[in-house]
Amino acid sequence: MNPEFKWAVKTLLQLNNVPASQATINVFLNPGTSSQWINALIKNAQPQIGSMTSGVYDKMMNILQANGIDTNIYGPGNGTGNH
Repeated sequence: MNPEFKWAVKTLLQLNNVPASQATINVFLNPGTSSQWINALIKNAQPQIGSMTSGVYDKMMNILQANGIDTNIYGPGNGTGNH
């Protein structure tokens, strides 16, 4: 995992008060089976961006996307009932 990707994952976890353990970070290396959990983290992080600059949030989201994380919280399988 490259340092930028690791930073983005840790930032997302911290916004959700989830410990950034090696196990939780490693989930992002193979996100397929945990995509709903990742979507929930992304969705829950959104209200907290008021305390961050939008540039930091945008950078985090861009890095996650660049590393294969689907950041579309409104896509299929995200728990919203839109399939």
